[in-house]
Amino acid sequence: IFWQEKALVSLEAWLSNSDSKFEDALLKPKSIQQIVKLFQAAQNAHFENCVKVLYSMLTRSSKLSEAIGRSGLFVSELVQRLSYPNSEVRINLLKMLREIGNMVPDKEHFVLQHNLFAVVKDLAQKAQETHRVLVSEIAQELLKEWKKVLSLEQR
Repeated sequence: IFWQEKALVSLEAWLSNSDSKFEDALLKPKSIQQIVKLFQAAQNAHFENCVKVLYSMLTRSSKLSEAIGRSGLFVSELVQRLSYPNSEVRINLLKMLREIGNMVPDKEHFVLQHNLFAVVKDLAQKAQETHRVLVSEIAQELLKEWKKVLSLEQR
């Protein structure tokens, strides 16, 4: 996985310094599939590095965020990884969820399809109990946003 991690770093650099032709190539189904496979296979320190790089890529390309958001496998893996013990990784995973969620055409469907409200609510509670303040704050921000999307907010 080491060389795949280096390849991902290179893709991030190209994405930030190139024209739309590179982004178009990155958005092809085969490319998205490879990103998903890398994300699923990464473990420990490699996973932590991949999360940082992928988050950076998602913030640089709204089209990539939207394409990744259409991948049920990617989002399911991201949701499963929210229990990762490292707080910095959890923060970046939550930020990735925000980036992806902001780009999907139907936010309500996205939240419901992946049971995000319940998962992130549970994460927020656990983070608060263990004094992981930033994780809790970001999770609470997402929940507040999703309450609006799901019409759960008191009017």
